[in-house]
Amino acid sequence: MIRTAAQPAEGGLPLGRDIEFASDKSIFTVAAPDVERLRQEDLSRSGFRFAAPLAVSISPENAGEWTTLPNGDRIWRIRLHAPGAKAVSALYDNFYLPPGARLFMYSPDGTQILGAYTDRNNSKTGRFMTGFISGETAVVEYFEPVYRYGQGRFHIFRLDYAYHSDPNQIEKSALESNNFGFGASWDCHPNATCPPADTMQEQRRSACRIIIVVTEGSGYCTGTLVNNVRNNGVPYVISGFHCMDGYTPLWDLWRFDFRYQSSTCTNPATEPGFQSMLGCDNRAGRRENDFLLLELFQNIPASYQAYFAGWDRSTNVPARSTYFHHPLGDIKKISVDTQAAVIQNTPIQWNNTVTTPTQHHFRVRPDIGSFQVGSSGAGLFNHNKRFVGQLHGGFSTCDSTVAYFGRMALAWNGGGSPITRLRDWLDPDDTDSLRIAGIENPAAGSVITLTGTVRTESGMPIPGVRVWLEGMLADTATTGASGEFTFPLLDAGMDYTLGFLKDTHHSNGVSTQDVIRIQRQILSIENLNSAYKQFAADVNQSGNVSTLDVILLRRIILTIMDKFPDVRSWQFFPANHTFADPLHPFGELTPNRVPLGMLTGSISINITGVKSGDVNESADPSN
Repeated sequence: MIRTAAQPAEGGLPLGRDIEFASDKSIFTVAAPDVERLRQEDLSRSGFRFAAPLAVSISPENAGEWTTLPNGDRIWRIRLHAPGAKAVSALYDNFYLPPGARLFMYSPDGTQILGAYTDRNNSKTGRFMTGFISGETAVVEYFEPVYRYGQGRFHIFRLDYAYHSDPNQIEKSALESNNFGFGASWDCHPNATCPPADTMQEQRRSACRIIIVVTEGSGYCTGTLVNNVRNNGVPYVISGFHCMDGYTPLWDLWRFDFRYQSSTCTNPATEPGFQSMLGCDNRAGRRENDFLLLELFQNIPASYQAYFAGWDRSTNVPARSTYFHHPLGDIKKISVDTQAAVIQNTPIQWNNTVTTPTQHHFRVRPDIGSFQVGSSGAGLFNHNKRFVGQLHGGFSTCDSTVAYFGRMALAWNGGGSPITRLRDWLDPDDTDSLRIAGIENPAAGSVITLTGTVRTESGMPIPGVRVWLEGMLADTATTGASGEFTFPLLDAGMDYTLGFLKDTHHSNGVSTQDVIRIQRQILSIENLNSAYKQFAADVNQSGNVSTLDVILLRRIILTIMDKFPDVRSWQFFPANHTFADPLHPFGELTPNRVPLGMLTGSISINITGVKSGDVNESADPSN
């Protein structure tokens, strides 16, 4: 099972992947930036900028191409090409998607897909950001149903161009590799699911990767979701002030990725999914303490399983230190210092001319793991599993690491005002609490499970069906040998839709016997006796069974064609649907898409799969 990036995203597959572009007008090429100049700029800055901004002006009105589908729906697509880029991201303004519309961004080969983004992603600022697609080219696709014609709008005002960064900062020794993102960090970082985290599983769920979006580009940092004395689930995230110091933050475009981690201690072969929140307000921060307190725009859904970490603002020194982090934007890692931390009794001069005062930092020397750029802002947990500070920087290799963490004890009163200290936000009732415990997400509703089985009309299981979930949580699954699929940990009280795809071996089960049976109906000798057989016979999706369907069947049988041009190999429908007229079922249901409505409890659903062109059910469902 793969969980897709959610802001929230709704999964699914872009229709345009199977449609050829009509002309070169569909491609938009930007000039590569001066990477050496960017590197020189990075020498005097904090944080980790890995992508530079390129101003553009792209919308469906002035670029790309529209394709109208047979049913009147239409899609708009454009290929964004950035020569030499390691990855490309798109930033949008004037962003509005009507209900039913879907936006995707994906790689040309379809191996990376971000989305679908829907009306759920319309923000209060009218701006939006898709994540990064690796490589020089990315496709943006907008689907608009016929009943929403002309209602959607968006404008791409900026592309972020990922380049080789080499920031000359106090953490510079950490950056031996020019890569970033999945798989880029050192092998000496244990995954967050390795044994050192066995006693810290709750705290692990509080850590998130942050994509820092600023006027000057994009970068990575790490954050920690923290509790407040009211235990009411206000989504406060603490990170490092230096993550944005010297830049101009675009707070509404910052993205917070939760559960971006391996499911096992071993590094995964393919990138795992994650669950994201987009946009935040800056509540407080101070350079001397290197803390940044952010409040996410929205409460975190229950399905994210996020944990609000407890904290300790006392002057006590951790007897043991643990931190979870995303080095170079990679999946979540863990580092542990089994010895007592030390309060740094001298000022620290950082590369960007900033000097932090004496006693404002803990000094930690991890004997498990290390850190790299992108780890900045990671929360330090003491021996009682409470947050006590955030990672500022230091010196790191796989053999020896010294890490400095801004102390929460001094950030509590910070600079003496609400915008420079933590206490007004984490203790709004002025209880003067020295420490509080962490809690599970109190702002989220209950969690439910969705299960289902995909079978033929005669009851044979259909394995290998890709099933995707659309709603508050985006998720995908593939049916096994028994045709079953499961989606656990869904948010109750939300609308969901299931989508289905199996598009292999169009000739499977298609024979002259099917041609004969369909011709008998056309000649009014004998009707096909079920609605599902009617759908199977209508291989040109015209809404009726005719000689045109017979022509396509014969071309498949004679191997003149290897696939039907207008229909996928398999079509899927809810098994419990009662058709008003089984002999004329067209228009009652949309194949491959099953709206479930609002789910208030766990349910199980049965799906009927129909092999296109096979009206006598001779197809092998496992093929």
